[in-house]
Amino acid sequence: MLKVPHLVNYNKNSQSDINDLLNDFFEPFNINFFIYRSFLKDGSMIYLTNNYDWLLHRVEKLPWVSCTLNKEYDLFLEKNFSCFLWSGLPDNSDLIYKHLHNFNI
Repeated sequence: MLKVPHLVNYNKNSQSDINDLLNDFFEPFNINFFIYRSFLKDGSMIYLTNNYDWLLHRVEKLPWVSCTLNKEYDLFLEKNFSCFLWSGLPDNSDLIYKHLHNFNI
């Protein structure tokens, strides 16, 4: 079961550390967004991001299901790892992907 308030509070309290850790690594590659998710056996999830505003928007306004990202999740289950990069305009049928694009992510 997702404990959304815990995810949000942990990210809020950790933003400085997350950004300090990632900025030096991502800056040369012009990467502006990072999410780390780990799904635990008890149904909980670790969710870290360098964009707290996106996380708030995500948990307040969007479902946790994404048809585009579900394909990546299937690959994750197969390989136990996923790295998802995209370019271009989002698929309008995927609400989450569209919102990521609107956040310039």
